[in-house]
Amino acid sequence: MSFHTTIARLREAAAARVQGEAPETCRVQREDLRVALHVIDRLDRELRHAGVLTHGTAADGPQPTPELQAAAARLTKLARETRAIYGQEMCAGGEPAYPSWTDDVLALAGHARSKGDRK
Repeated sequence: MSFHTTIARLREAAAARVQGEAPETCRVQREDLRVALHVIDRLDRELRHAGVLTHGTAADGPQPTPELQAAAARLTKLARETRAIYGQEMCAGGEPAYPSWTDDVLALAGHARSKGDRK
């Protein structure tokens, strides 16, 4: 099964509501989780091997300003809303283009927020 198919199935499970199920939980196939975790672990290993990801580097740089942290919060909200719309369109049977820019926004915003938390 392709990673994109797995992600689509996980998004569908996350967006679907099953009567009697708690709103913060969902049921997914174990194989979908295994595929997603395999890819995430592989990407993590490759990025660490390449030196892109390391522990402790976020705390070493300059701390973001409150304005930057506020901008990160606004962009995070926008990216999450965009992903939610994408998930709804996928569940409705559409094949929209994945908003890959949201990954970049969430990564940068998370980086800015985590550096601000260390002050």
